[in-house]
Amino acid sequence: AAAVEEAAKYPAIEKGTEPEAVATYNILVKKTGPLNITWNGVGIIQVPKGKDNKESNNVCKTAVIQRKEQVLAEVERLYPKMGTKRDFVIQMFEDPYADPLDINQIPPEGLALVPADVKFLTKGKRYPY
Repeated sequence: AAAVEEAAKYPAIEKGTEPEAVATYNILVKKTGPLNITWNGVGIIQVPKGKDNKESNNVCKTAVIQRKEQVLAEVERLYPKMGTKRDFVIQMFEDPYADPLDINQIPPEGLALVPADVKFLTKGKRYPY
């Protein structure tokens, strides 16, 4: 129930938004280190599309960073043995490239919360699914 209350603090994408106006990403995590090559799914996030993929990526990164506590809590739940040294990436659907994400980055001061729809996995999964 805590996750539901936590999610209620964040704005969702407006109902009736055209699917073409939304960018969908995987949030992936792995243990930090050169020997750790397996990415694990955390969830799927949808954000308003930017004018290009780079801007959409920045919108998505901001949305994830703004939801950091929620994301980290889900990682703990999904991968309790992973430890705290972790690398994160976001990966746009149907794009072979992932974009590194610094989960500890501080969102810009005074920036409104980015509306997003986040669906966390019910159980841990190795990527690609």
